[in-house]
Amino acid sequence: MHPVPSIGLALALERERAVVAQTRRASIRREAEIPQLRPSTEAITLRRARAADAAALSTLAQLDGASPDADRLSALARDGGEGAVLVAEAGGTIVAALDLTHGLLVADPFRHTFAAAELLRERARQLEGGRSRRGWFPLAARLRARPS
Repeated sequence: MHPVPSIGLALALERERAVVAQTRRASIRREAEIPQLRPSTEAITLRRARAADAAALSTLAQLDGASPDADRLSALARDGGEGAVLVAEAGGTIVAALDLTHGLLVADPFRHTFAAAELLRERARQLEGGRSRRGWFPLAARLRARPS
């Protein structure tokens, strides 16, 4: 057996080991650079929307990409329908809103808003008095939403 092929094989294996080691180092470096996504630990404040919240609700509806009905949230707040919309604030910013009349929920897609949305739904149940067993929003809204 000639020694040259074994030297070529040894060099190829050594190159392969070097490439694998370099790839591992680069992977570890990239993982360290990626920010870790953790749920927010900010305090969440629930309150009824006011007329001054109309612009923030409109922006939130656009961010959420919700249906055209989402504009109804800002209209309710702006047109004096105070109390018809619940909002969740985190860090002084509205991160989620719930239309109490129709059950429409919009939330900021760039923040962790699951907890805020659940708190809004639970508060809506409390405000309704727990009367509805089939759903959390009023019976009249469920009847309107039902297909003909």
